[in-house]
Amino acid sequence: RVLWYASFGDDRANELPGATEAPTRSIATHRVLPPYRPVLLGEDPVYFTRPLVEYLDCSNDATIRDLHDGLIPRAWRSFIEPIWPRTARFSMHFQLDKLLHNASAEAMEAASLSIRITYLGKDLNRHGGDWEELNREAMPVRLFANGVKVHDFIESPSITEVREFPIPLKALQRAAMVECLILTFEPLIAHKTTFRYVPIPIAELWILERNSDTQARL
Repeated sequence: RVLWYASFGDDRANELPGATEAPTRSIATHRVLPPYRPVLLGEDPVYFTRPLVEYLDCSNDATIRDLHDGLIPRAWRSFIEPIWPRTARFSMHFQLDKLLHNASAEAMEAASLSIRITYLGKDLNRHGGDWEELNREAMPVRLFANGVKVHDFIESPSITEVREFPIPLKALQRAAMVECLILTFEPLIAHKTTFRYVPIPIAELWILERNSDTQARL
């Protein structure tokens, strides 16, 4: 069961095309990502306090060809990535009372949750025009849930792919204590983050539950 889903940069993307509200997004994306509120018009134009929402660079010949041929899913055409050392390590916040009907400590003990992520691969994380010769790279990233490791450093995949990771019970117990699931993405060399050398971009993210005793708040 899907508890939450987003294609970052495309808030209209969901499982029911045409629906004005995504059925599996009980928490708005701007409440999940820094600064955890709507960003005012003209605020933080250089993304000093939040990840950049970027779109595929259609000035790249291979990218525009694949788009024209319908080979790139809509949900992979936009993504988030930090572009400054100060934002290289960032967290997503999911308030449990918005995510689940029952977020008590007892319910979380019995819950079986996982995270599914689309990490943008080298096939799509590329620029065109004058930027192309600089050869954009993505540095390895690891993921924590409420301070508990979900996965160790992952290298940038050769092709864009979806991966799934179970959330450790200890992380769920900690989430119940603070009433918030906190996912923290940490790059290998945060202080070297630039627009050319970014942590692996994230196109999509799901939170899934595999226990019938836990009900999604839909």
